[in-house]
Amino acid sequence: TTEIYTLSLHDALPIWNPTDEDIKLYKYLSDEKINVQHICHEPEDVDLLSNVLNKSEIEKDNSWCLFVIGHYTGKISDPNKIPLYLEKLEKNKFKADWAICAFEKEEFICLKEAIKLGGKIRIGFENSLYLPSGEIAQNNETKIKIIKEELNLNWIIFNFWNFFRSYRTNYKSIWSNYKSFRFYIIKIFT
Repeated sequence: TTEIYTLSLHDALPIWNPTDEDIKLYKYLSDEKINVQHICHEPEDVDLLSNVLNKSEIEKDNSWCLFVIGHYTGKISDPNKIPLYLEKLEKNKFKADWAICAFEKEEFICLKEAIKLGGKIRIGFENSLYLPSGEIAQNNETKIKIIKEELNLNWIIFNFWNFFRSYRTNYKSIWSNYKSFRFYIIKIFT
């Protein structure tokens, strides 16, 4: 069984100061070798992540981070926000395995900037229906192929989804409470 937890720092640690329960959870996840995708909605979330990892005595390097650039409700995705996240990583002295997601018509310029800066990207209809040309994509497959070509990416762009398909993975999302905060848990069973 491979388990991946997706944890939004904004939602999980709203008081911006990790409690003993938060630290206990992080230690548990680390001890159980459970991968955590840390969703950072603002650059300041990197400070919070650094703080909780330090207090939990967990190695920060290679932490899996998704930087959210904009919002599907209309907050503009600005590629100039990406360096702000990277500055926070540098300030907190850790080398994250990072990616971005962006939204609407600005998605492509943000994806392009992330690749240029050495990051990874998340693409899909959950963020934007638009192609780089501004047209609406017919489907996710078309969108991914066109972005792959536009950004001159190799096959790895497809590998994530093929991994799930090839292992006949079942997805289950659970809304859970853990004492002082809530988080989404995505369990992936192979």
